[in-house]
Amino acid sequence: KVEKNIGKVLLRIKDEHCSELNLSGEVEKILRERYRQFDSSKDDLSQLQHVLFSVINGGQYCIPIILVEKQGDLITPERLGRLFERVNINGVVPPQAEMFFSALKLRSPMVANYVAIANNDVDIQRLFKPTDLVLAALRMVDFSITELRLSSFEHIAKKNHTELMLIMEGNDSVFLRSLKHAFHALHHNGNPGDIGFPRTLLNRLRPRVWQTICWWVYQNFEEIDKKGISSIDRLNLLQYAALDTFNYFISPGDPNNAKRKADWSAFSLLPMKSGALSTNIFDTKSIWKNIKQIANNYEYKINAFGIVDFFEFIRPTNHPDVPNYKYISAEDCLLMYAQRDFLCRWERLDIDVDHIVPSAWMSFRMGNLAGTSICWKVDGLRDQPDRRHEVINSIGNKRFWPSSFNRSDRDSSPESKLKQIHTPESLKVDHGIGDQESILAASYILAEDYEEWKNLVSPNNNTVWTTERFSSFKRLVDNRRLRMYKDIYESLELNDLFAE
Repeated sequence: KVEKNIGKVLLRIKDEHCSELNLSGEVEKILRERYRQFDSSKDDLSQLQHVLFSVINGGQYCIPIILVEKQGDLITPERLGRLFERVNINGVVPPQAEMFFSALKLRSPMVANYVAIANNDVDIQRLFKPTDLVLAALRMVDFSITELRLSSFEHIAKKNHTELMLIMEGNDSVFLRSLKHAFHALHHNGNPGDIGFPRTLLNRLRPRVWQTICWWVYQNFEEIDKKGISSIDRLNLLQYAALDTFNYFISPGDPNNAKRKADWSAFSLLPMKSGALSTNIFDTKSIWKNIKQIANNYEYKINAFGIVDFFEFIRPTNHPDVPNYKYISAEDCLLMYAQRDFLCRWERLDIDVDHIVPSAWMSFRMGNLAGTSICWKVDGLRDQPDRRHEVINSIGNKRFWPSSFNRSDRDSSPESKLKQIHTPESLKVDHGIGDQESILAASYILAEDYEEWKNLVSPNNNTVWTTERFSSFKRLVDNRRLRMYKDIYESLELNDLFAE
């Protein structure tokens, strides 16, 4: 007997071929129209199966409109890859991590909800890409997984799927709680002088930092979930995050060296391998020693600057006023850390990067005309006026600042910027910078340095830089950079970490 009720046919297909089949109203409408085009004398079930499978396998459609739980060879990773290549703009192949995540959602549709729960958490607040969360959870289960690739999906799914779903399932999953423990260990707690990172700096951490810490928390989950992370381990975790983020600690030499690439690949596994030897503590010092040993094996040098070394690096004793390109990797993160108390308070605000001495004061358009420059009259540097940007754009001349304040005074003099803010009083109070003392503190400027910043103003033309004025400016910039480095070096007790 011919079945005229398409609903019954869909149920039969679901029972016989799919454990889960979800069709939107629009899709069902399309299927009904296609269904009517077939010869009614033939078996309805076979015809509808043909329609559905043409959709599943691509057919004439450009986008997937049916969600089927992966069973057998119905949706293979290879077919999934081809399908996504067709829908991507200009035929560009999507990232492997995205395709892996899509395959995982086909296998277990609820994983998308678990990822959304984590990303929408009141603390996490979309700090991560969905694929980063999936990899972090997978590495908690098996730290040997260093990346998400569609070609490895079947192997990972067969080996790790059950435990992955177990730790991710629910609104208060083991994965989410582990992630929150990691977040609170790294995040500034809101108290003045706390050693934690502001959210702006957390955004800069490599995913492997979170993966390593989440794995360690999972290894010690029962104790940490009950007692929290100790202050000693918190310091160790922050040291490790700094070691990875401020990778000026590592000077690998030739970037095309194959040995260096192998080392960086090993770095993703090293912290977990080190931690596996002693999971009750997070032993950053052992990780650091192992990294140095690997560097020695590959015959390149690791530099760990002390405070004096750093100052000599940026301001050589024999040429203190000469601009140079020497800076440490991710140096703007030093500024984030220096301003952490206020950046923590401003986490819900739009933040700009403001030049304390405005960049407009060092015009790049004047150039060097006939051997002289009307805007750069500094002894010994007159023939290279383009190098002024090395000072004006140094983090020693920058501050992170609420956009609402910066847009009203971005081209003002340092005297004006560091003395008052031309906005409503209520806004100043909300942002915690109502008077000059708080403005200087938020700007990471010492009160005793204010007069020198103020005196950088030229009585004639601010774009004309004399030797004396430039020398004062560079000294202020370099000293401020040194304070930033000293702040993180001492706060995170890096001297103890780097001690032989």
